[in-house]
Amino acid sequence: LELRLIGPDAAIGTQQLEREQPNIRAVLEWSTTGLSDRARADLGLRLGGSLWRFWCTRGYLREGHRWLTDLLPAARGDDPTTAKARYAAGCVAEDLGEFAAAQPLYEQAQALWEALGDRLQVVNSLIALGSICSSRGNYTDARERFERALALARELNDRRTIAVALSNLGGLSWSVGDYAAAEAYHKEGLAIRRELKNPQAVSVSLTSLGLVAARRGDPDTAQKYYQESLETMRALRNPA
Repeated sequence: LELRLIGPDAAIGTQQLEREQPNIRAVLEWSTTGLSDRARADLGLRLGGSLWRFWCTRGYLREGHRWLTDLLPAARGDDPTTAKARYAAGCVAEDLGEFAAAQPLYEQAQALWEALGDRLQVVNSLIALGSICSSRGNYTDARERFERALALARELNDRRTIAVALSNLGGLSWSVGDYAAAEAYHKEGLAIRRELKNPQAVSVSLTSLGLVAARRGDPDTAQKYYQESLETMRALRNPA
């Protein structure tokens, strides 16, 4: 399910899930009203753990938060489904600006993934925790987590996650005024995202490079990046 929300067909996957909202809500309601039934609870946790990206991009944050809050008490505590549901709850909480609530959820997910030996998901949790640190102005800890994530992603040769880590390091460098580093990180990430044919992520990298150019006093280059980003999103019929 979650794979439909990343990559070149993300816009199509999002539209399909939007159309399926009544059915999705019915399944989640069925699950949350029968948490004593292991199968029903697990189905709800798996579904909720896979929908966080959809809820965040479409603005269903409060709804997603409610479903995950209702479902998490049924989590077993030591399996991949629980780890994913806690991570998803952290993502929704972070997007709501509830950083104090998001951090322990990410930490719990990371601990579970480390115990399970899921190194790629450990990368995702490191990036998420770095994002929390950055949002709170703790740039030293944010950089440490982003750099660990990038190193592990390179070791795993997961191109998409490498680009995500680079994007976060670029954003952090921009925040502390290191525009040369920010440009280098974003350009490397942009190249990977073009290679992967992920237009939404390409647009994010282009916008980030525009912000860097603007801060460096180069409005013409900034405009070029912004224009390409806008055209990319228009081609996806994304009004954001």
